[in-house]
Amino acid sequence: MRLDIRHVRVILAVVDEGSVTRAARRLGIPQPSLSSQLRRIESELGLTLFRRNSKGVALTKDALALLKHLRAVDAGMNALEHARTVAPDQGMRRLLAGVESIALFEILADLPDLPGASVQLAIGEPSALRSSLLNGSVDFTISSELATPVQGYPSSFRVATISEEEVGVIIPPGHPLEEISDFQIGDLRDEQWSAYPPGTRWHDVLIQWCQSIGFIPHIRYFATSESGLNALMARRDSVSLGTPMVAASTGAIWRSLSLQSACRMVAAWDPSRVHSAVATDVVEYVRSRSASVASPG
Repeated sequence: MRLDIRHVRVILAVVDEGSVTRAARRLGIPQPSLSSQLRRIESELGLTLFRRNSKGVALTKDALALLKHLRAVDAGMNALEHARTVAPDQGMRRLLAGVESIALFEILADLPDLPGASVQLAIGEPSALRSSLLNGSVDFTISSELATPVQGYPSSFRVATISEEEVGVIIPPGHPLEEISDFQIGDLRDEQWSAYPPGTRWHDVLIQWCQSIGFIPHIRYFATSESGLNALMARRDSVSLGTPMVAASTGAIWRSLSLQSACRMVAAWDPSRVHSAVATDVVEYVRSRSASVASPG
């Protein structure tokens, strides 16, 4: 077997995701197939690149030594692919980034200027953003996945996990529970909830969690988007499920519910339309900003 750019990108997918399982989802291939590819790559190189641990995989010293070279190869190939799609006289290329939340919009609105790219922003629902990314009307998306595998994308696309956040309860400013310092889960039994509609993962998690501690939530309001949910929460007469970042962006209080579900923030893009360096800059910027914004109460 001779190594080529596909093998480089297989290694980098595992590095970026920190897990063979998540890398397989990102690449759109079965996990056993990816594991076999990794073994063949390691055999060809004569090196062990990854060691499994409780969280996924860790890089060996040999992998760390190779990493900068692999990144350089991938960046070089992306530059060649990018050069085919952008004429020299085009100058700044428009990058339309789609996000699903006001919190992410506010973060990206402060994105510093990027070399060779002028970033424009759009807000939409996750399903609409995915469709727009696949048909080429949006170049780059950031959306969330709640306790489910990342949706499959074409193998030529790139997907990166930006962060994982615990899901808890969001209490709006001025709500009676805001003043309770020794908050208990039982305090939510008689509260009104704002929620996503039946059939959505967020709705299912809310129902399952409430039933697990012995009550059915009184859902007063439904919303189909985060911006709609924020508008309902502004009434201050209901609580909702959400993440620390969403709570912080709206001035609300976030409390842990000890849920097993985690919300993954995922970036996706087509490298034929988005230069590798630009995508990396955006991902790292959002990763840094989202970590500083999220501050659980």
